[in-house]
Amino acid sequence: MCKKSIENGICKKDQLMETINMITKDDKLINIGIGFITVFKAAIGTGILFSPKGVVNTGYMGSIIIMLYYWLLNLISVLLLMKCADKVEGNYSSIATFAMGKYGRIILEICLMSTAISFGSVYVTFITNNIQDIISGIHNCSYEYLNYGSALITFIQLIVYLPLVSTNKIQTLAPFILISNISLISAIILILIQSFSTIVQNHQKNVFNYIPAITSIEMVPGFVGTAAYLWVCAPVTLSYYVSLGDKKEKKTFTWIYILSIFMVFIFASVFTFLCAFAYGEDTLSAITLNLPFTPIAICSKLLYSLSVLLSLPLMIYPMREIFSRYSKNEGKNSVGSRFSTKNTSNDTNNNKFKVTNENNNKLNSSGNISIHIEIGSNSNDNKDKLSKTNNGKFNKNIDYGKFILKKFKLNYLQVDDLFSLIFMFITCIIITIIGYIFHDFLGSLINLIGGLFCVPLNILLPAMFHLILFRKEINIKAIILDVFVICSSISTSVLVVWYSTQNWDTNVHSFCTIQNSKFYDK
Repeated sequence: MCKKSIENGICKKDQLMETINMITKDDKLINIGIGFITVFKAAIGTGILFSPKGVVNTGYMGSIIIMLYYWLLNLISVLLLMKCADKVEGNYSSIATFAMGKYGRIILEICLMSTAISFGSVYVTFITNNIQDIISGIHNCSYEYLNYGSALITFIQLIVYLPLVSTNKIQTLAPFILISNISLISAIILILIQSFSTIVQNHQKNVFNYIPAITSIEMVPGFVGTAAYLWVCAPVTLSYYVSLGDKKEKKTFTWIYILSIFMVFIFASVFTFLCAFAYGEDTLSAITLNLPFTPIAICSKLLYSLSVLLSLPLMIYPMREIFSRYSKNEGKNSVGSRFSTKNTSNDTNNNKFKVTNENNNKLNSSGNISIHIEIGSNSNDNKDKLSKTNNGKFNKNIDYGKFILKKFKLNYLQVDDLFSLIFMFITCIIITIIGYIFHDFLGSLINLIGGLFCVPLNILLPAMFHLILFRKEINIKAIILDVFVICSSISTSVLVVWYSTQNWDTNVHSFCTIQNSKFYDK
C-alpha cells in the first residue's frame, strides 16, 4: 500500500510538472507572437505611403539600394542598443545616463520629444490632406472645394487628441490602439487591392509605366530621409526587450526581431514597388492621394486617417513622463513641495520627513515616487531661517499655494500632474499648428523629419552610446563599425537637411491634380 501511494504521488508530481511545462511553453509562444507583432507594427506606419514617390524619383535600383542600406543601419543600431541594455540593465534613458550622465539623458529626451512632435505634425497633415481629397472628389474637384477647410479640418482633430492624452493610465488607450491597428491593416490591404487593380486596368489598355533603374544622382537625397523614416522602431523594440525576464527570452526575442524586421523589409518593398508601378510618374508624395474616387479608395483613406488619428496620442504619451519628471524637479523644488505647507509646519522639529505617493500615470517601471525633503538640524541658524517664513514674499507664496490646494482639494503630486497635463495640451496645440503650416508640403516635410530626427534617434545615438559604454571591451572591428554608423548618420542628416531646404516642393498635390491623367476617365 505504501509503495503504491508513493508511486501515485510520483505520477501526480510528474503530471503536474508536465502541465507547468506546457503552460510555460504556451506563454513563451505568446510572448514570441507579441514580440513579432510589436516590431512589425512599430516599423509599418505612414512611412511606406511616401516611399513609392521615392522609387519614381531615384529609380528602382537606386531606391532598393537606399532602402536596404538604411534598413541595415537600423538593424545594427537596434542590436547595439540591446547590448547596451544588457550592460546597464535598463531602458533607453538608463543607457543614455550611464553613457553620458545627465547630458546624455537630456539629449535623448530632446530627440524623443522632437521626433514625437515632428511625427505628430506629419500625422495631422496627412489626415487633413486625406479629408480634403475626399471632399474635393465628392464635388468633382470644383475650384471652391480644393483645399477646403484646411484650418477647420486640422484643428478639429484636437477634439480627439486632448481627451486621450489627459488619461492618467496608458492602459486606458488599449481599445483605441486596437482600433488603430485594425484600421491600419485594413487600409494597407485596400491600397494594395486598388493599386493591383490599377496595374491590371493599365495592362488591359496596353499602358505600362516606365521607371528607370537609376535616375539623376541629384535626386537621391530626396529619398534618403524617407528611407530612414521607414524603419523607425528602436525605442519600441528596446522597451519590449527590456521588459523580458531572463536571458533566454531576450536571446529568443533578438532572433524574433531580426525575422520580424526582415519581413517588414519584404512587405515594404512589395508595397512600394507595386504602388510605384501602378501610378508611375504621376505618383504623389503620399500614395493615398493617387487613389481614384472609388469606394475602395475612400475606405482606405478613411481607415488610414482613423488609424493615424488614434495613434498620435499614444505616440506622444511618453512625453508626459518627461514633463512630469521635470515639473517635479526630482521632488526638491517642485510646485507641490512649495505648496505643501501643512507637512512642513507639523514637522519643523524633526530632522527630515519623507512623502511617498503612488505615481498614478504608471509610466514609470518602478510605479512609486519617493520624494525626500531635507529640513536640516535644530540649530539656531536653521531656526532663524525657518522663522523668516513667518512673513515676507515667500510666506505670501506659501499662503497662495495653500489656498489653491485647499480650494481645489489637491495634493502636491496632483498639482505636479496637472502641470504635466497642461504641457501635454500645449504640445498637442503646437503639433496641430505645425501640421496646419506644412499641410501643403507633406512630401518635403517627411524627408526633412527622416533625416533630422529619425536618424539621430534610431542610428546615431545607439552607436554613440555603444561606443562610449564598450570602448574598453570591444576590438578594433567593433570600434570601426560604431564609427562608421556614427559618420553615416551625421552625413545623412546634413545631406537631407541641405537637400530639403534647397529643393522644398511648393506645389500643392492632391487627387484633383491627376484627375485628367491617363489613369482616369473624364
